[in-house]
Amino acid sequence: MIRTIIAATLLTTAAQAQSELPEVNPSQNLAFCGSQVATLAWFYEGVVNDGAPELQPELDGLIAMRTVFVGQVQNDGEETIELFKKMAKASVTDLASQMGGTEEQGAAALAHVNANVRGCADIYFEKREDTANEDGEAAKSEDN
Repeated sequence: MIRTIIAATLLTTAAQAQSELPEVNPSQNLAFCGSQVATLAWFYEGVVNDGAPELQPELDGLIAMRTVFVGQVQNDGEETIELFKKMAKASVTDLASQMGGTEEQGAAALAHVNANVRGCADIYFEKREDTANEDGEAAKSEDN
């Protein structure tokens, strides 16, 4: 009986949590993702400049991704540009601060930014590929 009550409570709580999720502001999401990519690119630039040229391909990929995000942020308007700048500055400052702490803190902070970048890449770049694939398939079916 107690297990049933606990299970029901958990299900109710989960349902409430799902229904109470705030709406995502696309401009905020874009600025956040751009700031995370910029932060990771900043970190890799420092590592490459400190003598790790083997990481140049990763840096090049991050710079290319940052360029895409900056372009999208600029297309979104002045408000998103300012939000991006604030978020990037805060993110870089936070990462630099945590990198100055213990090795575990630095590693955790870097892993967090890296996970954010991977999530953003999945969200933004997968959509572009999906759209391109759908457009390509639509064009093929129109040709037939």
